[in-house]
Amino acid sequence: MKKFISGFLGVLFLVAMIVFAAILQYFNLLVFWQRIVLLLLFLILGILAYHGIKHRNHLTSVVSILILVMVISFSSVSSYSIVSLYSTLGRMSTAGQGEKEVSVDQKEVEGHIMEGFNVYISGIDTYGPLETESRSDVNMIVSVNPKTGQGFITTIPRDAYVRIADGGHDQYDKLTHAGNYGVYSSIHTLENLFDIKIPYYARVNFDSLIRIVDALGGIQIYNPNAFSVKDVHFDEGMITLDGESALVYARDRKHQAGGELERGRNHVVLLKAIIDKCLSPAILANAQELLNIMAEDVQTNMPAALLTQLINNQLSSGTHWNFGSAQVEGEGRMDLPSYAMPHNQLFMYQLDPDSVESIGNQIRRLSPSNEAGESGLSREESPQ
Repeated sequence: MKKFISGFLGVLFLVAMIVFAAILQYFNLLVFWQRIVLLLLFLILGILAYHGIKHRNHLTSVVSILILVMVISFSSVSSYSIVSLYSTLGRMSTAGQGEKEVSVDQKEVEGHIMEGFNVYISGIDTYGPLETESRSDVNMIVSVNPKTGQGFITTIPRDAYVRIADGGHDQYDKLTHAGNYGVYSSIHTLENLFDIKIPYYARVNFDSLIRIVDALGGIQIYNPNAFSVKDVHFDEGMITLDGESALVYARDRKHQAGGELERGRNHVVLLKAIIDKCLSPAILANAQELLNIMAEDVQTNMPAALLTQLINNQLSSGTHWNFGSAQVEGEGRMDLPSYAMPHNQLFMYQLDPDSVESIGNQIRRLSPSNEAGESGLSREESPQ
C-alpha cells in the first residue's frame, strides 16, 4: 500500500513541480534566483517527504504523506492563481471604445519600468457602462518611476481653460468638455499643456470607485474638517470610508472651503489611500476579487506585459513608494468664451503659466522619458 501511495504521490509531485516551474518561467514571475530558491525548497521538501512515506514508523509515514500532499496542493493552487491573475491582467489591458489591446515590445516595457511613465486618470460623471461618452470631471496625471519608487500626482481642475485637442479643434474651453470627444482628446490636451508624453490612461466612473473601495475593505483618510452631505457624516480626523461614502466624499465641493479646488485635493487624498491599500499585505486576501472588478470597471490601454512587469518588479524589489502631489494654480473667470457652448456664460479657471511650467518640469524631472521629445508637442500659452 505504501508503495502505491508513494508512487502515486511521486508522479503528482513531479507533474506539479514541472507545471509550477513552467508557469513561473512563462510569466517571468519573480527574479531568476528567487524562482530557483523556491523550486529547490519545494523539491527538497518533496524528496524528504517521499522517502519518509516508506519509513517503518507509521507516524513518520503519515506526516510525510501530509507534507507531500501540502507541497503538491500549494504548488497546484499557486499555478492556478498565477494563470488566473495574469488572465485577468490581460482582460484589464484591453482598451475600451472598440480599441484593440495595445502592443508593446519588451524593450519599451523595460524602459518604462526603469525610467518611469505617466498615466492619465479620467473620472467621468456617470454610473453604468464605461463606454458612455461624458464629461471628465476628475483629471489627474499619475507619474511613476518604479526604479526609484517615486511618484507624483498632478490634479488639473475640471474647469481649467485650455486648448482642447482633437474634437475640440484646438480651441479654448474647459478641460471637462474634452471628455465628450473621447479619452484621447483629454490626453492630447494635457500633453500639449505640460509638454509631456502620456502613453497610458485609466478611465473610471462612479460605479468603479464604489466597487474598488469595497473590494479593498474600505480605505482610511485624514479629513481636516467635519461636515455632512445629506445623511452621510464625515468626522474630523482619521476616518474609514466604504465605497458609497468614498464617492460622496469625492463628489462634495459645497462643504469644502476651497470649493472645486479643495475637491481636487480630496481626489488626490483618496487616490493615495487606494494606492497605499493596494501596496499593503492586506491586499493579498482580496487581490483576485479586486483585479476582477478592475477588469470590469476600469478602462485602460496599459498592456498586460507592463502590468506583469510592474507586479514582478514590486515583488522582487519590495519598493517603498513615496508620492508627492500638486494642483495647477490659477484664477476663476466668467468672461471667457466656450467652444462647445458659445452662447453660455460659464465659469472658467484660467491657469497660471508659471504653475503649468513648474509642474511640467516636476513631471519631466521624475523621468526623462516623460518629455514630449519628437512628438512635436509644445506647451500652450495661457489666453489673455
